[in-house]
Amino acid sequence: MITENSMFDDRKIRSLLAIFYPAWIDATATLRSLGNAGGFSGALFWKVESGGTSYALHRWPESAVERRAQLHWSHNVLREARDRGCRFVPVPLPTVNGESLILYDDTLWQLEPWMPGVADFGKHPTKSRLQNTMRALATFHQAVGQQGTILGMPASISGRIERLQNWFIDGRFTFQFGDLQKRAARHQMLGSLGETICQQFQRLASSLEENLARFRTSSVPIQPVIGDVWHDHILLTGDNVAGIIDFGAMKNDSIALDFGRLAGSLVGDDPVGWGTSIEVYRTIHPLSDLEFSISRTLDSSGTALGGMNWLNWICIENRQMGSPMVVFNRLQQIALRMETLQQKL
Repeated sequence: MITENSMFDDRKIRSLLAIFYPAWIDATATLRSLGNAGGFSGALFWKVESGGTSYALHRWPESAVERRAQLHWSHNVLREARDRGCRFVPVPLPTVNGESLILYDDTLWQLEPWMPGVADFGKHPTKSRLQNTMRALATFHQAVGQQGTILGMPASISGRIERLQNWFIDGRFTFQFGDLQKRAARHQMLGSLGETICQQFQRLASSLEENLARFRTSSVPIQPVIGDVWHDHILLTGDNVAGIIDFGAMKNDSIALDFGRLAGSLVGDDPVGWGTSIEVYRTIHPLSDLEFSISRTLDSSGTALGGMNWLNWICIENRQMGSPMVVFNRLQQIALRMETLQQKL
């Protein structure tokens, strides 16, 4: 039966499955609540076992209703990827009405195949695993980019510049940054870590601004990308990629966004790891020197701005981000990478 969940009980989940997914789930199915499954988006998950097959039931946060069209589009992209050989992506299953996304209890839900494997690259970071992970990413990009691409400046570049200007603009730190720095320094859970991240950002901001500005007029291929593919979304069985999960941030952008996000999360600032990543990726899908440069800039700016986002969520917006220890460890990892970036930028 479902484990403790204050908002959704066994009866409500079974009713949803019986109404919308009778072709996949029978009345004897077993359900297990996974809570947020280690994520921070506000989504909830259940593992469903029915007829010897495992499924993942996904409840999107309430804010996702406004993104319904974008989520439908992402499901179409996933179907295209699967039809072109990407068996490692979970394509949402159709309801009785043929829809891949349903509105139930004022929120969006989807049911998809359960993807095997464990996100444990960090515990066993071998060259073979890195190579297979980057091959999988390149295979996905190759599959979904075959309809033809347009050329343009990646929206991720302008987006990072806009986010940076919330904290640092025209060579000066904003009032918002000063307020966040004070709150972070006083935050009981963060201790000195919040203040450290703010100080690191102060030393990085000018270089980040200059590096992002270099690509304001760049023109590269734009196609569907995953948007937030990183270590915890890569499921491995042995050395092989068994699944890539979480496509909620899918968008049209440069493949540099995915490449930089994934490589940075797997190998950090190790030049050998980055070299291996681009070498194996290029055996399947093109990645120009310009795109590689953009990927490094998106990785470094994403790391620093990610630290500021986390502090803003915790100290300003007072979001409940899950286990305090998990959050603290995530911020420690960001702080360590920011410290390395200071020596490189």
